[in-house]
Amino acid sequence: MLISDRNLVQFLVEAERDFPRRAAVWSERGALNYQQLLQEVRAMAGLLQAWGVQPGDRVFLLLPNWPQFVIACEAIWWVGGVAALSSPLIPAPLLIEQLRKARPRIVITSNRLDATLAQSIRDLGVERIILSSGREYMRTQVGWLFRGPKPKTSMPGGVHRWRACMREAVASETPYPEGGERAAALIFSGGTTGAPKGVVLSHRALWANTMQLAGWDELMQRGKERLLAALPLGHAYGLTGVLNLGMHKAGTLILSSSLKPDHLADLSSRFHPTLFPGTPALYAALLNLPNLRSYNFKSIRLCACGSAPLPVEVQEGFERVTRAQVIEGFGLTEAGPITHCSPPGGMRKQGSVGLPLALTESRILSLSTGLPLPAGEIGELVVRGPQLMTGYWEEPEATAEALRDGWLHTGDLGVTDSDGYTYLLGRMTDCCKVGENLVYPRRIEEVIHLHPSVQEVAVLGWPAGFPRDLKGIGLVDKLHAFVVPRPGKKVSVDELRQYVQVRLPDWLRPELWTLLPQLPRTPFGKVSRLSLYGSY
Repeated sequence: MLISDRNLVQFLVEAERDFPRRAAVWSERGALNYQQLLQEVRAMAGLLQAWGVQPGDRVFLLLPNWPQFVIACEAIWWVGGVAALSSPLIPAPLLIEQLRKARPRIVITSNRLDATLAQSIRDLGVERIILSSGREYMRTQVGWLFRGPKPKTSMPGGVHRWRACMREAVASETPYPEGGERAAALIFSGGTTGAPKGVVLSHRALWANTMQLAGWDELMQRGKERLLAALPLGHAYGLTGVLNLGMHKAGTLILSSSLKPDHLADLSSRFHPTLFPGTPALYAALLNLPNLRSYNFKSIRLCACGSAPLPVEVQEGFERVTRAQVIEGFGLTEAGPITHCSPPGGMRKQGSVGLPLALTESRILSLSTGLPLPAGEIGELVVRGPQLMTGYWEEPEATAEALRDGWLHTGDLGVTDSDGYTYLLGRMTDCCKVGENLVYPRRIEEVIHLHPSVQEVAVLGWPAGFPRDLKGIGLVDKLHAFVVPRPGKKVSVDELRQYVQVRLPDWLRPELWTLLPQLPRTPFGKVSRLSLYGSY
């Protein structure tokens, strides 16, 4: 059933009912089966209720892909609360801003939190902070997540330890029954273009998007799937495409808090995932492992790729290694997040994000008139469906701008073909004019990426601070290409200039080139164009 007013925690309740002994989550120490997971969730839910958490109250989760994230998120839904989510990698000033907006009663985070920041959080009116350790469910602490030694300074009042809390908790008996339009998640954007926006997603929206994904892959079998959970669960893609989908299908979540390619390859070899949702950067990093052939990826059946454009050579290369099908999709946090996907086993078109999901409509609108355009013409992609957000948290003007007459204006330029497949050309804010010529950076990036020595590339209009026309298109003097060479490969700017000279018209050839060891990224893994403008 695509549309339901049920609470999302029912995915877990039904999985435990039907598959109590099946592994639900795996961590470095071992597995929690569905019966054990539900026991932990009920204990945490009982604690939240004892602390006075009411339906609609926010509980802020700032955790990596640990079992504690799964337990806490499901417990929040159990009591009718709202899971406020962000990246554990965000800098402290941005975290404080998000907490100020969300006004949570409780924050659950890592024990790497220092006393000064803990006091700042408490000063915002947060009643309690729960500190969790990776060692509670894992043998090894994830060192890259919160760098530096564990703080030794004394904590302010109101700070509790996860393990002690769980020992004292009295299990809650019955989950809050209602879902529907009640808020389930408040997910903050990276905030890279200004003040962060909180996206409110209801139980109905997240339920619908989960069921849309489940119906898209007809080969998915309940009680038999294993998902390699590398995507951050605190991001909409990980929340829907890993956590909720995994619970709905009574699958096993193979949790990874590290994006190191050798670690993910080792998890694949040891635990044989069947599904591996990921990003182009993730798949490309795996392909560049020097000992790639020593790992076993043969169990993987399907890789659903999102977050950024999928280069053809990455798609084909990863398919050769895994024998899996790598399909590209599209989504954004405001849409739960997934709206389009290439059909598994169906017609696939290179460079396309596929077709709209069930009950999802999409249109391409003219930038000048706002009217729908026919196939083959470029405009803004707008979408409508049951998975759309309720709105931006306490920002009615921004909500009204994004949601118009039930349609979500994505801010992405796209075009459809005669079969209804959608092709994206980039963010409207990324597109620019060089002279009188309209430039779509993605098309240039795709050509440069075909160079055998190029790992990643980002093309920007230059210089920074350029004016925009009435349609929001930047008016620039030139193009600047930022290129990351493949590991072990050497490439020069002169070689790259010669490469594009025979493949692109002169007005699409970057005038400026910069070679980098890596591209800067937001806390959620997207290329940070703002950082490139600010650094060069």
